[in-house]
Amino acid sequence: MGLSELRDNFSESVVRAQMGIPTIGTNRGKPIVAIVPVEVLNEYIENEQRELREMIRGRQNEDTTDLTAELNAITDKLAPTDRS
Repeated sequence: MGLSELRDNFSESVVRAQMGIPTIGTNRGKPIVAIVPVEVLNEYIENEQRELREMIRGRQNEDTTDLTAELNAITDKLAPTDRS
């Protein structure tokens, strides 16, 4: 759905998201935005955080700089959204 059409049908896209159906917005045919249920966003963020932490744990024994504090600061900013 093009951005103009998405803007004109935003309410419908929100209803679709509530039903679990994502809406993809495009610009010149290229996907650039998605309206998804917040649970989908939260799951994505949690998976990203888990993967980052696993990568760090896997490299803890390597001779590297400890970036745990920096990672925690970044992932805290990406905390799942609670919009209840």
